[in-house]
Amino acid sequence: MSFHLSSSLDRKAIFESFSQQGYAHIRNVLPAENAKRIHKVLTEKTSWNLAFNNKGQHIDLSAAQLAVMPKQSVNQLQQAIYAQARDGFQYCYSNYPIYDAYQAGLNPGHVLHQFYEWMDGTSDWRADWGGYLQLQDESGNVRRGLMPSFNTLNILAVPQKHSVSLVAPFAGGMRLSISGWLRYGDKPAPSG
Repeated sequence: MSFHLSSSLDRKAIFESFSQQGYAHIRNVLPAENAKRIHKVLTEKTSWNLAFNNKGQHIDLSAAQLAVMPKQSVNQLQQAIYAQARDGFQYCYSNYPIYDAYQAGLNPGHVLHQFYEWMDGTSDWRADWGGYLQLQDESGNVRRGLMPSFNTLNILAVPQKHSVSLVAPFAGGMRLSISGWLRYGDKPAPSG
């Protein structure tokens, strides 16, 4: 199956939004059947890494590495991540490194290798579950919060202060997104 953008997108409005605000929030970016296929792959056929920041170094622990970690080690890692978040910059999320996997020839044919943008695949999300993409002003105040929503593409001009709010432990589903950087040049550098 090939993937393409929905034919109903108002490209002029998207361009104007991005030009004026530094971001575009695009709903129904893919035809419904493509969005549903991606959602199925994300929820049923993807092995997730745990990505986090360790004192300025990006760390990816594979699903296999996490599976053999003793519970005490997982708890210690979680506490270290929380401590760094409390005292400085931190991120922690499950990921499938699309660009790096594609470049390394891993999982050939995986449907996610066809995407390098931020495409939200979250279905039936509620506001109190968190997970908002938060666009911040120069003082760190949230100037716009974008709730996760199914089949929605968010494109940001960078650098731009932004964060994703904590997903509540009682959330009734996974916050799914495909994120990446638009790269240019003959051979862009790998992520991380």
